[in-house]
Amino acid sequence: GNGADSDADAAAAAASASAVAAAATRRLAAYPQAQYAQPRTLALRGWGDALAWLGRSGDATRVFEKGVRAGLWRTPLCRPTVELDWDKWLVSRDKPTFFYDQNRHVHAFSHVLRPLRAAAQAFREEFDREMALLRKSGGDAGEGGARLGWLVEGAGLHVGRSWSQLPLLVNGRREVAVCDRWPTTCAALEALPSVAGLADGQAKVSLMQ
Repeated sequence: GNGADSDADAAAAAASASAVAAAATRRLAAYPQAQYAQPRTLALRGWGDALAWLGRSGDATRVFEKGVRAGLWRTPLCRPTVELDWDKWLVSRDKPTFFYDQNRHVHAFSHVLRPLRAAAQAFREEFDREMALLRKSGGDAGEGGARLGWLVEGAGLHVGRSWSQLPLLVNGRREVAVCDRWPTTCAALEALPSVAGLADGQAKVSLMQ
């Protein structure tokens, strides 16, 4: 029954975690300097991302799959530094992806959502103006969109060329030309300490078509 299946899944997960831990212990014994190295998640992500940027998507996928086999990620398409509780977020065990359910998980983002709600109307107006500009430029992140600052997602996180992104803040610094078109949104983001003080990361607008 379902109870037996759950017990079996839990046992398999525990065995996998134990095997990963044992392998890490063996590696550390063989090469003690490894304790000073970057986490394997960062090393593999950086390696795979570099290959993806070079256009070697097949090689990048094989690197990301190493992370799956090592127990670092559940899928090569989602490579977090810290994995969320999978069972709480998973929509279907048949598909190795999950979708955010705001009704179930809004508490996890309340520190961000509350201050941003005041800027929601301005964000919609700025978004609509941006979409009008993008349509005039050709409708996607091609040559016209690139002049506006739009980029095709290039880290191998999607299939096809349907995910474009517009960075607003990069490593805590605003993209000036973009924020001139998104003044209220950028100001609201910069008011969040966790965003304004971000040393390595981006706040961006994503467009999936």
